Amino acid sequence: MESINRINLNKSFLVVGCGGLGCFIIEFLLRLGVKKIVVCDPDVFDESNLNRQLYSTPVNIGTKKVTAAMERAKELRFKGEFTALDGAFERAMLEGIDIAIDNLWVIAETVRLADNLATLDYASLAAKDKVSGRLAAARAAIDVG
Repeated sequence: MESINRINLNKSFLVVGCGGLGCFIIEFLLRLGVKKIVVCDPDVFDESNLNRQLYSTPVNIGTKKVTAAMERAKELRFKGEFTALDGAFERAMLEGIDIAIDNLWVIAETVRLADNLATLDYASLAAKDKVSGRLAAARAAIDVG
C-alpha cells in the first residue's frame, strides 16, 4: 500500500501494450485518477484473448485494443487526458511523458532521467531477451536516479 501512496497523480503515463498486463495497468491508472494516460498497441482482440485480457469480450473480437481501452476510460468517466495511439512503441511517444511502462518494468521516469534518456535505447533493449533488457534498463535507471 505504501508504494501506491507514493504515486504522483499529477504525472503523465505511457502504457505500451493494452493486452494481458497492459489492460490491468491502464485500469489501475484510470481508477487512481492520474493526470494523463497515453496507450499504444497495434493489435486487435481475438478469441484467444477472452480468458486473460480484461478489456476483451465476445462482442469486441476484431476491435483494436486501444479503442477498447479508450471506451473503458469513458465508462469510468476518467477526468484526465486519455490518448489512444494505434501502433507500436516509438521513441517519440515519450515526449511529454513522465513515466512509461512496458510489460513489467518502467522504461524511464523521464522527469528524473531526461538528460540520460539517450543512453536508454529502448530498441536495442527490446532486441535482447526480455530478462537482459529489463535488467539493463533497471540498472540504467538506478545508476541515474
